[in-house]
Amino acid sequence: MRNKILKIKDTEIEVLFSQGCKKNKNTKVLVLDNLELENVRLRFKKFLESLNEKTKFVSIFVNPKDKLNKNTVVSAAKVVVEEITRFVLENKNLIIKKISIVLRDKKIYNIFSKIIPDHVGYINRKIGLYPIPTVDIIIEVNTKHKKGIVLVERNNPPYGWAIPGGFVEYNESLETAAVREAKEETGLKIKNLRQFHTYSQPGRDPRFHTISTVFIAEADSLPKAASDAKNVVVATKEEILSGKYNLVFDHKGILQDYFKFKEGKII
Repeated sequence: MRNKILKIKDTEIEVLFSQGCKKNKNTKVLVLDNLELENVRLRFKKFLESLNEKTKFVSIFVNPKDKLNKNTVVSAAKVVVEEITRFVLENKNLIIKKISIVLRDKKIYNIFSKIIPDHVGYINRKIGLYPIPTVDIIIEVNTKHKKGIVLVERNNPPYGWAIPGGFVEYNESLETAAVREAKEETGLKIKNLRQFHTYSQPGRDPRFHTISTVFIAEADSLPKAASDAKNVVVATKEEILSGKYNLVFDHKGILQDYFKFKEGKII
């Protein structure tokens, strides 16, 4: 059973349902029998590093040993696309003609065949061949009962806690994007928005190269989790610096810079 062929740059990607696991000397093969996200990333990294200029075809056989819930399968499908994208963009001299993702389980195939085309399209729209502009917002909450910085628990990989933020949409200013993302993820109507710093180090986002303009803003009410936020808290400086919350991306460093800035130090 064959799904439509997709493309990331010059590399075709197809999702197949097959009970077989055919291998040949012209195809490099990766077998994924564990769809836990960190395992998928590590296996992909090691496998992709083994490819060379002679490699033109890759088959990825997905056959997990254990039963998985739908959310784990969805997240794994997204990570597979992100790791392929990273490899294609970072290795311009290695042109893989086709990557076939082969699944033996019909239920997992149905999820992969839906998520992978959607995520390939999403990434292609977002990145093109350039770094992606994003915004992050350090929201200072000051209410009678709570004071601190807003953190959101992510509902999508990479899992963990982060300051609110997201992608800048076409025909949208950075400031407008910051206000929108703050509202979408926390329900807060922020005020006194001002630019803080820009972070552009490749690798700061494990999915693809992003350039984030970080803003500082204020709110006089408590946040509520919305959009792709699983949970939301108002955290104190002490809680953040102690590592109580597992911060993803480079957000721990961003908040360390912010606290230094608040103390009048040069960053």
